[in-house]
Amino acid sequence: MKNIFTIVIAMILLLPCFAFAEVKIFEKEYTYQASEIDSKVTSRAIAVEQVKRLVLEELGTYLMAETEVRDFQITKDRVVMLTAGIVQTEILNEKWDGERYYLKARIKADPKEVAAAVDRLRKDAQKSKELEDVKKRADEAFKEIEKLKSEIEAVKADKNKQKQYAKTADILSAADWYKKGYQHGLNKEYDDAIEAYTKAIALNPNDAYAYNLQQSWD
Repeated sequence: MKNIFTIVIAMILLLPCFAFAEVKIFEKEYTYQASEIDSKVTSRAIAVEQVKRLVLEELGTYLMAETEVRDFQITKDRVVMLTAGIVQTEILNEKWDGERYYLKARIKADPKEVAAAVDRLRKDAQKSKELEDVKKRADEAFKEIEKLKSEIEAVKADKNKQKQYAKTADILSAADWYKKGYQHGLNKEYDDAIEAYTKAIALNPNDAYAYNLQQSWD
């Protein structure tokens, strides 16, 4: 009886610790309509970028409204950019029917922990700059994809432009792998970080940040 009483007391004392962790779930779906110049690979690259933007946007909105982030005097766009390097997005479901690529993504996170991580990261000029640069590369790749799609007839008739389109989609995927490596690095999961950076480099050999970080942890 004494042992049972001791266990009950211990559980009661531990309850406040568990109470602090409040994990929230954010989920979004996205369907990409493939163009005549898209393959399964390019369609997935674009769909992944889009669905992750949507779910990170939802998380950013929550952080700005419900946590200390609202007092940081930074824009929501910057909050979203920083959280992209902090939280991991899980792909729950994906389907490709030859014309449409469907994805469902989820983020599970404790908003207070994410807010604290955002606070630390925004004060680190070097790490913030790395995330700014990878976002810039992704944005530029996405704009180039949209530009090439608007010239679809010219692209269909020009194999070099088709290769350029596929390469631009690779750069988009490389940016995603870079962010995965960044997240693993923050969590001290160095083997996983190296693997992610290696994939980023394979897709975009000009990614100097990924190469330097891969070498530093190898």
